[in-house]
Amino acid sequence: EEAHNIDGTLRIFNTNIQATAKCTVGLLVDRGLRSSILTTFSYNMAVIFISGGDDREALALASRASCQPNVSITVFRIHLRGTYTLEDQIEKEADNALFRDFEAMNLNNGRVECLERMADDVEEVMQALRSLKGGYDLVVVGKHHANPELQALESWVQYSELGVIGDAIATLDFSGGKMSVLVLEHHHRHDDSQRKFDNCSYFSFT
Repeated sequence: EEAHNIDGTLRIFNTNIQATAKCTVGLLVDRGLRSSILTTFSYNMAVIFISGGDDREALALASRASCQPNVSITVFRIHLRGTYTLEDQIEKEADNALFRDFEAMNLNNGRVECLERMADDVEEVMQALRSLKGGYDLVVVGKHHANPELQALESWVQYSELGVIGDAIATLDFSGGKMSVLVLEHHHRHDDSQRKFDNCSYFSFT
């Protein structure tokens, strides 16, 4: 269902699930595969990694998918400059640790690419995201981000359940409506900063 033509009742249901669930919740804007003519199955995934527990959940999903021989993954890590609170700094330390683990785990994996970008403000973040250009079957992103500028915009987006970045990517004018978008909201626990990647043996794209 198109992100910008969603029934109000469904939106309320999604929002209630996000607010009350005791586990990670994912909202999928499903636009199918880019090509319906495939001799062998392959899947091209992008992950937007900025900062915070929800983005770390997106990276954890990528770590599981990276074990699959038919999945290619590009992680876009965007460093957004700015003034951060102590809590945000703690989040960034957890981000750095998990990102280093992901890079080390996929050092010799030719199907995984990690790209890093610097951005001075939200406008530059959006410019970086436009480089996606519809070239992926799925874009995975966290709902919330540990950044004051992005947090300040959360009340202004049209579909708040998708978050600032998810709402932007899901719009038809962003990528021509060709990419599916998965927005993850992590159920926060007291030990999140010590999180390690789960075993990926059970995860499968088939």
